[in-house]
Amino acid sequence: QAEEPNEAEGPRGVSWNVEPSVQSRSSSKAILVKCNDGKVIVSRASNDGDGRPASAADDSSEGVQRRSTFRVDTEGSQAFLNRPSRSRSARTSKSGTSTPRTSGRHLPHRITLLHFNDVYNIEARELEPCGGAARFVSKCREMEEQHGAMVLFSGDCLNPSLLSTITSGWQMAPVLNSLNIHTACLGNHDFDFGLENLQKFVGATNFPWLMANVLDASTNEPLVGAHRTRICMWNGVKVGLVGLVEREWLETLATVEMEEVVYLDFVEEGRRLATQLTEAGADIVIALTHMRQPNDHRLASEVPEIHLILGGHDHHYEAEPVGPYDTYVVKSGTDFRDLTLLTVDIPAAGINKASRRPTVQTERVSITSDIAEDEDTAATVSSYMEKLGGAMDEVIGETATELDGRFQTIRTRESNLGNFVCDCWRIASGADLVILNSGTLRSDALHPVGKLRLRDLVSILPMLDETVVLEAPGKAVLAALENGVSKWPALEGRFPQVSGVSFDFDPERPPGSRVVKGSVFIKGEPLSSKRLYRLATKSYLAQGKDGFDVFQGLKMLVRADEGTLLPTTIKEHFRTLATLKHPEVIPAVTSGSVPGGLSKPQKALLEVYLNESMRGDGEAPTAVGRQNSSGSRRGNSTDVLILDESVDGGSQRAGSEGMKMVKSSSSADFHGSVISYDHQRALFTIQPSVTRRIVNIREEAVDGKTVELQAVVQG
Repeated sequence: QAEEPNEAEGPRGVSWNVEPSVQSRSSSKAILVKCNDGKVIVSRASNDGDGRPASAADDSSEGVQRRSTFRVDTEGSQAFLNRPSRSRSARTSKSGTSTPRTSGRHLPHRITLLHFNDVYNIEARELEPCGGAARFVSKCREMEEQHGAMVLFSGDCLNPSLLSTITSGWQMAPVLNSLNIHTACLGNHDFDFGLENLQKFVGATNFPWLMANVLDASTNEPLVGAHRTRICMWNGVKVGLVGLVEREWLETLATVEMEEVVYLDFVEEGRRLATQLTEAGADIVIALTHMRQPNDHRLASEVPEIHLILGGHDHHYEAEPVGPYDTYVVKSGTDFRDLTLLTVDIPAAGINKASRRPTVQTERVSITSDIAEDEDTAATVSSYMEKLGGAMDEVIGETATELDGRFQTIRTRESNLGNFVCDCWRIASGADLVILNSGTLRSDALHPVGKLRLRDLVSILPMLDETVVLEAPGKAVLAALENGVSKWPALEGRFPQVSGVSFDFDPERPPGSRVVKGSVFIKGEPLSSKRLYRLATKSYLAQGKDGFDVFQGLKMLVRADEGTLLPTTIKEHFRTLATLKHPEVIPAVTSGSVPGGLSKPQKALLEVYLNESMRGDGEAPTAVGRQNSSGSRRGNSTDVLILDESVDGGSQRAGSEGMKMVKSSSSADFHGSVISYDHQRALFTIQPSVTRRIVNIREEAVDGKTVELQAVVQG
């Protein structure tokens, strides 16, 4: 029973009959109505979720109450029959049934929205607001029913979290499906586990996802089955929705090749699509966005055709009018800790649509410990946390050599474990170099050859360290390296593990001047004080911690909430190695080519492997190294240290002023660190080695003995 028949916008001249018995579809309070051959197929789920058929005449609390009045909202070939709210926008009939307020021609329409964004951890925290999915679902459902609200989500849910390293984000599917979400926008971290994983996830959720301005170059359609826009009736208001994202985070994705997508400017595409929605009859156009605040504000200032912006990507709370059109921009915090209730009044239909602006009122709702948990969601959370504990014995990969994580190693010198972690990170981030404080690596153990389990990864990287990419001038890189070696030989956590950079240091010189002049090379090229480098590091260090104050104030190219967690990066590296077992990969690689149809991470690893395997004499790279003519250990084309034969054959001590510094262009090589191949088992693994990235010129191992050195030719 529609309050105003013409608002239902059903097939004119068709008698809408109700099927007496239908199969339930979801646990939503909304009741799905399908128009089919002149009939309305009504479906709903019982409260206990058993999926049993329900009678339309059922007068119980579980059934469709025939005597109640429902609102019919249509979208395409479907109509949604919704129980009206008891909010301020409703009136009560004589029979006590709450129905939407009748919208006369000169009265405004009112809709109520619930918005949230950027959720990662389903478990609650101790600090208030404690959040947690179980309390969030409970509160959201309560407010949705109380206000008859449309629930909207602005993206980011699959990552980052420790649990996501096990589930690839799928713990979020049952949680989101419990929230009666109307529409969502995709976020950057939703792509962290690849396009195939995201497409399956999108298909498993019970609501549509939007992303209008990033298209598959081969199909000219949005990625992973997303939609550009959506238009629907809600409480007598025709609502247009569009999903928009920024280019900045798209370029940081490790799983998307920019040449394989078409990016459209969010302002131009937003204006075009908002105009289309208005022409299609939308009374209000809402943009669901996943962008930084400045881009949301730009959209508000430049596109008056959009009336309300509900954003994600930023994790702070914001709800205020912006720009010359007073367009409300809302950011609803993060991690199931906040929710925004919006009451939106749309001006009367007699006013020109192009000039009328809605009136918006917002209320911040914090999820605190006094909110009762939803029992079903609490059980889901408990189940996944048990899985996390049981997954510790999962084999994630193999190493062909011992991994040295002992503090006495990683806090005083280059370590093959540090090389592996930093190399994986550099490939994933696309940075020129990585600087990691060795205090991040916590196992203090020598990990044996063979299988690596998740508990090994957790022992090495127990903290959910956020990563960033900075724009660093050469002098900042040098200052950071100086800080890293300033406390040697103390076992300080600031000692660096690196990738993409190599340098020598003299511990007998004063702190702040220990890095040997002319010894710093980045990707095989001498450090330039004038050049800007893409430097990946931890968010912790970017804040100036552990003495790395030089990082404070540097421009962030990839912020902490755009980058991936360090443990996730390593787990995904092993996952990618495992996918290279495909029977088509090995023959192509052994013939010197990268097969088609691979993901971006797969291609990146195989390109590293082929680049190294085709060096020199064409042998595959190993971490074992070779013996050069002088008998010192060196890898194929690896930067190495040998004594300057011009100084008495290298046997005499000489001052640092007598050093001759020579570097090969292979400083950027990985030397089996991230990928190696076991021919006997046809298996890709890792075999990291120490490749002379960090050289203490006073102490170095040659032929298995520790000696003091002064003259350095390479290294």
